Amino acid sequence: MSEAPQNDGPVGSLPPDHRAVLHRWAEEGGPLATRANVVLLAAEGLRDAEISRRLGVSRQTVGTWRQRWTSAGIDGLGHRPRTGRPATVDEAEVVTRTLLAPGGSGASRAVARELGLSHATVAGIRRRWRLSPDETPAPSVPTRPPLPSGEVWVMGLYVDARRAVLLAGTGQGVPRQSAAGTVLGTDVLAGLGRAVEAALTAATARGPDGDASPPYGLAEYLAEAGRSHPGLGLHAITLWDASGGPALQQTAPDGMVTRHQIPARSTWRTFLRAMIALDSTSHPESSRRVYLDLAAELERYATARPDAPCAAVRWLRENVAGLPGTDRPADSTAGSQSWSGVNQIDLGSFNECVVIETVRLSGTITRGEIAHRTGLTQQSVSRIARSLLDRGILIEDAQRRATSGKPRTPVRLCGTAAHALGIHIDPEVLTAVVIDLDGAIVRTRTRPVTADIDPAEFVERVAALGRETLAEARGSVREDGFLGIGVAVPGPVDIASGTVLGPPLMSAWGDLPLLY
Repeated sequence: MSEAPQNDGPVGSLPPDHRAVLHRWAEEGGPLATRANVVLLAAEGLRDAEISRRLGVSRQTVGTWRQRWTSAGIDGLGHRPRTGRPATVDEAEVVTRTLLAPGGSGASRAVARELGLSHATVAGIRRRWRLSPDETPAPSVPTRPPLPSGEVWVMGLYVDARRAVLLAGTGQGVPRQSAAGTVLGTDVLAGLGRAVEAALTAATARGPDGDASPPYGLAEYLAEAGRSHPGLGLHAITLWDASGGPALQQTAPDGMVTRHQIPARSTWRTFLRAMIALDSTSHPESSRRVYLDLAAELERYATARPDAPCAAVRWLRENVAGLPGTDRPADSTAGSQSWSGVNQIDLGSFNECVVIETVRLSGTITRGEIAHRTGLTQQSVSRIARSLLDRGILIEDAQRRATSGKPRTPVRLCGTAAHALGIHIDPEVLTAVVIDLDGAIVRTRTRPVTADIDPAEFVERVAALGRETLAEARGSVREDGFLGIGVAVPGPVDIASGTVLGPPLMSAWGDLPLLY
């Protein structure tokens, strides 16, 4: 790689489009005019001393802008943020970078360097949001009015041609900050950003007349949210509103959902990312699948035909009962989809699944960290871990040194302790796999089929393929460690009866009782 010239010598030939931009800057005057003239004169072969005399600037200034041009091209001549003296500061962007910084690089100084801000500015924002190490663990979201301190979840999103409303949920528990760095992949965050923009574009293209339920669609949505999540404090935060502002005031159900505006020092896009980052780092067990579901809902809205009955995005998050800070009765947690436990003996098998899933997501984790992430007591985690260790499902890893007390012994899954059979049915090919407890594939087999085959014969082939795959994996699968079979089939499917109703490209499969 060639070194940039220090002071003298031509800067090289200028592309025509860049030359045109530089001449325009020179004619407009201002700071950019000096920079453009430096590059234009240098391209003519003038030395720094001559350029300095012609423009009335120091040789240091000439050398600086020549070096910027050489290293970064025309972008290097533009305005750069000045550390400690920004024109505007987007607080939500600072919060997002702080929470999702990889490898522990979310310290105030690192974020300040990345965004071109002063360390004091970033530290002040972190104090306002209560994200500093010396603050209480519960964050404070400075909406107008502020959200209550405590657990924060992103519970829903409503978008139509007039407005976008973020639904947040709060509880009284202490958020469980992830110790593993970024828990929401950049791919998910980027995909969600694209989906939001696509939905916004689609809503704008439809226009106000394209909303089939203008004034009452949001009211119905908020009422449904209140019925679905009675144990959480729900807060409707207006991201943007083209209807003049009072629509949310009129439609939010009194006593069920409080109304808020985004913080004054944030844009709605960066505030949405900040809320997702806050939710993701507090609830890593479910954040990825939750936001993949939201992205899919936004994409369905964006790709719907203008004449289709898809007037708004009305996404609601699944039940979060059982997480610390929720007020749901204990008996309602058995059907919860979130990986959090309740400390009751009669739900022991459910709590075992909670512990196993937490260990699977973490790789290796101590018992104390399991209790912190799941909300189970230390006694419950110790009892469950001891049972899983005795059965060979968990194994202990190397001890970790502790700053005080005895060393902590993390646990991890024993992949060979249990296996399951998975079968994927496709109009052209059948696939069967045996996987272990870690999700690693032990054996796999495929078999071509045709879609017009008799259903009874088709099912027999599926069963035969499963038996053959299990037989090949017999040396790896313990007799007492076979968990079960999962079958994926083209829909629609009646889940209750296990009946395949009428899958596309498989006309012979109408009303087939596959489970039976």
